[in-house]
Amino acid sequence: MNRIPTAIALWQLKLLTSEEVVTWADQQILADDRSSEEMIDLSTRGPEECSMLQAHQFPPAREFTFEELCLLKLGTIKLENRKEKEVFIDWISRACIGKNLKDRFVSFGYQLDHLVDDCRDMDAAIRLFESELPGLISEASSFLEKTLNEYKVEPSGGHNSGSSAASIVTP
Repeated sequence: MNRIPTAIALWQLKLLTSEEVVTWADQQILADDRSSEEMIDLSTRGPEECSMLQAHQFPPAREFTFEELCLLKLGTIKLENRKEKEVFIDWISRACIGKNLKDRFVSFGYQLDHLVDDCRDMDAAIRLFESELPGLISEASSFLEKTLNEYKVEPSGGHNSGSSAASIVTP
């Protein structure tokens, strides 16, 4: 049942809302008459409460690899927003410390760290970031879409009850 840990991790990263996680869990329950206790807990208690439980009570959030985290974060950046670029640069330059330099994102993070911390030149870091973006942005967008696609839900039409039915969004 590794879909629940991924849903919790995406919620923790603020890539899914609590409502989206609960609606997704509801859809899983409706689709499978043998739903797990964890899925029912997620549906009834929500990710806020479930994520606070011990690992023997509820599956812990998935730990994305550093590359996956970078791709998820890159996939959400508004390219015209300098502040969002600075936030990503700050995050990656700190998060890469101590990781394997053979990883392309770790190496990239160290290059950005050098420009920001050693040289005190955020403009140069942004230029480096922007020069690498064309090769990364489609990969990041694709990974983000693929990862989120299973968990995204939207109200379906035709229901006027207090709680709307939901359907999985398909590409």
